[in-house]
Amino acid sequence: MKMQLPLGNKTSATIISAYAPTMTNPEEVKDRFYEELDSLITSAQPGKLILLGDLNARVGTDHQAWHRVLGKKVTRKLNITKLKNQLTAQDLQSRMDSKLLDIRSDQSSIDEQWESFRDTVHSIALKTLGGAFQHRAQPTSPDQRGSHRTTPPGADKPRVGCSPCSRGSEQSHQKNVHRQSSRL
Repeated sequence: MKMQLPLGNKTSATIISAYAPTMTNPEEVKDRFYEELDSLITSAQPGKLILLGDLNARVGTDHQAWHRVLGKKVTRKLNITKLKNQLTAQDLQSRMDSKLLDIRSDQSSIDEQWESFRDTVHSIALKTLGGAFQHRAQPTSPDQRGSHRTTPPGADKPRVGCSPCSRGSEQSHQKNVHRQSSRL
């Protein structure tokens, strides 16, 4: 049985209710069932597809044909995708699990992720705002003078409250700069 259910926004869901023939039926009956099911699925309108019913055509799990569909772990669910020569559910699940483990192993902790995010935002803010909250680095040798600017042109002009004598220690100055930039 096939039914269309309108969902709104010009989308609909196709609901198919199907009950597979059991093992005792002739092969022609089983083949015809799967051909009809395939034609129903392929003729469904674009949108969501809901397949209901009992597609468990075999009784017991010891039959040879189950190995391809169920894999080593018996889930008591027939994998329709395997009928179309796709991955089994266990293969897909194991691949997803390995991907998630790879992601988890690359990132050691949430605190480090947040710290990295904060540092990135802070550095981008400093680059965007120019020299408003950043002082020009003093070159240590004559070779470094003029070779690399750390602030935009014109930002090296003296600013009120930033003279060397009013700064205090370099460490407290860096804290003040950080506080000023975090207020933005």
